[in-house]
Amino acid sequence: MAEQMVGLIAIVHLPGVGFRAILKERGMFNFDTMKPETWPGVCQVTVLGRVNDGENLLTALLRETAEELGVEFAFSLATQITADSTCLTSMIYHGKDEKTITTFAVRIEVATLMKARLALESGTIRLISQKDIEKIINIAKRNKTIGAIFRQDIVMFPDAKESLVRAFAFVQTP
Repeated sequence: MAEQMVGLIAIVHLPGVGFRAILKERGMFNFDTMKPETWPGVCQVTVLGRVNDGENLLTALLRETAEELGVEFAFSLATQITADSTCLTSMIYHGKDEKTITTFAVRIEVATLMKARLALESGTIRLISQKDIEKIINIAKRNKTIGAIFRQDIVMFPDAKESLVRAFAFVQTP
């Protein structure tokens, strides 16, 4: 059976700044394994994790969101989805080795962003504009142990970049 993954790209409209995608930038150390992190400095979607047995995609998404960004952020997101299910759209990617990643896109309010609380192993948050997409460097050009060499580089996996393009299109559609 194919491994199922679920992700989220949250986009916020910052007054006077414009739309920004909220990406997670991998840290340098993995506290779960107590080893250096793979792909350090590489940007990922806002939330990403496995779908456990017996979970549907939305349940897994909200669980992963709570784990990665905190319970308050996840509760705010769940409240928003309950009030308006059209605020969320999904984009499916079939990866290597029979892996399926369903990444959702959502526009959140600034108040929701302010509720984010990163777990110790989460790295940091990076906000990027739609114009920044053209600057993204494909991770295939980097080494797994070195990752993003320069802090100003935006380094991503190609499927995450494609989801990012689609997410911006979704949240800006009237």
